[in-house]
Amino acid sequence: MEVVRLARTIEEARRLQIKIRNQKSGVETPQPETRSAPVNSSSSETESADYYHTPDDVGGHGIVDRDLLDDCVQEVNKIRERQQAVLNTLRKQQIFDRDQYDGFSEITRKIDTDSWQIGEQATNYYKELYSYPRPVTHYLNRLEPEDRQWVESLGDEQSRLEVIKKLEMYNAFHKAFQSIYSVTTDLKGMLEEMPEDMQSKLNASQTMAVRDALPSLEIIQENCLAKMASLDEWQEQTRTT
Repeated sequence: MEVVRLARTIEEARRLQIKIRNQKSGVETPQPETRSAPVNSSSSETESADYYHTPDDVGGHGIVDRDLLDDCVQEVNKIRERQQAVLNTLRKQQIFDRDQYDGFSEITRKIDTDSWQIGEQATNYYKELYSYPRPVTHYLNRLEPEDRQWVESLGDEQSRLEVIKKLEMYNAFHKAFQSIYSVTTDLKGMLEEMPEDMQSKLNASQTMAVRDALPSLEIIQENCLAKMASLDEWQEQTRTT
């Protein structure tokens, strides 16, 4: 069975994913808009004004916050189900012998902590921010200094909270999908790099289980890249609209 690797690094994979998506849809990759600096402003003030702005209403072609975040929650749940199915099959078929089982157990533990738990944390944080948010001051210390300065410059608490939601949800879900991608790649690599002497010992059912697992793991990788690309586009919209 021929296996095609997505990319050598996650950043390369994400760039390829965006390029392929744009080619399929016939959309050119947008270039950042160059804004002229006010005559009486210093360079540092100009840079800050270009990057951090007062949020505007999303236009007809903009990404709707709740739609994107709901999709992220659904994808996190789908990924967990797919990963669980793969792990269950590998265990049932006893793919890994004693020499390899410790490595498999370690990856299984990482999938729990670095995929399922981090995905659940992002989902719970989403519920908090959009259903029962705490006071704005609680979230300010979580922000990067530049983002905190931006948020504090906004006029009222509601505007501050809306920007905090966008910044924190981007960070939470982007981190989750990057972590899920990484641990999925670890498991996929373990299957792809299985020693030849070990492969030769697999029976027909075990061989089929490995072949079925690889496309499932690749789908997870592709979906993670797609979600990170959407989140990046949403973040760009938040900062430049």
